[in-house]
Amino acid sequence: MLNEIVPGLVLRLNADLLLASGATVSPGAECHGLHWFLCFATRRSRGEWLPCFKEPGPGRQELSVEIRSGIEEWLASSCFFNPEHVWSASHDAILRAAESDPSRLGQRNWVVVYPTP
Repeated sequence: MLNEIVPGLVLRLNADLLLASGATVSPGAECHGLHWFLCFATRRSRGEWLPCFKEPGPGRQELSVEIRSGIEEWLASSCFFNPEHVWSASHDAILRAAESDPSRLGQRNWVVVYPTP
């Protein structure tokens, strides 16, 4: 999966494992448990990610289903993100936190037109 970590990829990640693995989080952006995370930038062995939420909230923007592709579980629910809630993590930390991701090689989740904070 390491070579699949590119902008537009969406994985279900365990936020607590990410934090324990040294992820850095912009102020006010911390969340816990399982969330979809959207990769919007990569640099060498690190990526920048945005957590996604099922409900609207302060500063959140919607990711419409028209710009998403992937498995039914990803497409079936509403999806909102806050462009200021940036998480930075090593690719190794992402792989550890993705242990509950239901997608597989050839069936990953994507955002076709992704935001860049």
